[in-house]
Amino acid sequence: VVPAPEESSTKRLYSLASAPTQAKEEGYELCVRLHEGGLASEYIRALEKGSEIEIFGPYGDFVFQPPRDRNVCFIANGTGVAPVRSILQSKKFENERPDKVECLLGFRSEAEVLYANEWEKFGVNLKIIVKEHVTEYFAKLHSAMTGLLETDFYLVGSPSLVSDMTELLKRLGVREPAIHRELFSAKK
Repeated sequence: VVPAPEESSTKRLYSLASAPTQAKEEGYELCVRLHEGGLASEYIRALEKGSEIEIFGPYGDFVFQPPRDRNVCFIANGTGVAPVRSILQSKKFENERPDKVECLLGFRSEAEVLYANEWEKFGVNLKIIVKEHVTEYFAKLHSAMTGLLETDFYLVGSPSLVSDMTELLKRLGVREPAIHRELFSAKK
C-alpha cells in the first residue's frame, strides 16, 4: 500500500523474486522498476532500510504446476523475470523438476539484465535476449525446439509479450491448458 497525498492509499501489485520458503525465513524480495515521478516509485525510493510497510496478498495464480511427463518453458521480459526466479528457487521446482527446462528472458539492454549472475546456477537451458522482441526471437527459434506440444509455457511480463506469445503458441498448436500467464504493467 502506497500512501497517497489525499489521505487515501493506492495499491500496487508486485511479484516475489524470492522463493516462498526463503521469503518466510529471510524476508520478502521484490523486483521493482522505479519510474521517475511514479507514486509507488517515489514512495519506495524514500524508504530507509528497516522501514515497515503494509502489504496484502497474495493475488493471482501464477504458480508452478508441475506437469507430468512434460517439458517447461519460461518466457519473460523486464521485471517479469521476478516470478520466474521465485519458481526456479522454490522447493516445489527443485523436488518436481521437469527433465527439460527452457528459459527465454528479454531485456532492452545488457545493463538491464536482472539477476545476471544467478541464472546459470538454476541449470536451465537459458537464453537472454537483448534488443529483440522475445516473441520474434521465439518465432525464429520454435522450429529448432523439440517437444513443443509436450511443453507447458509460463509467460510473464508486458501485456504485449504475453498476448503475442499466447497467440503465436496457439497458432503453433499449443493447447490453452499448457499456457500459464501473468501480465505486468507499469502504473505511474
